[in-house]
Amino acid sequence: DQESDPIQYQVLLDGAVLVDWNTSKTQSWTPTTAQTGLHTLTGKAQDGYGGSDEKQAEVYVVRPPVQHP
Repeated sequence: DQESDPIQYQVLLDGAVLVDWNTSKTQSWTPTTAQTGLHTLTGKAQDGYGGSDEKQAEVYVVRPPVQHP
């Protein structure tokens, strides 16, 4: 933010909240077996003065993560 305003972030997975509004810039998502396939991730950002932006990315989950012993 050019004015150094505090920023909050939200992440949506296919329109459903994956990570609710908070100030952390980093988030993680570990897909489940049921989530194999095409998904839309939406990242939203807003400051306390009405400024906001949103970006979307399509991701394709090929397989769930390999579980190591």
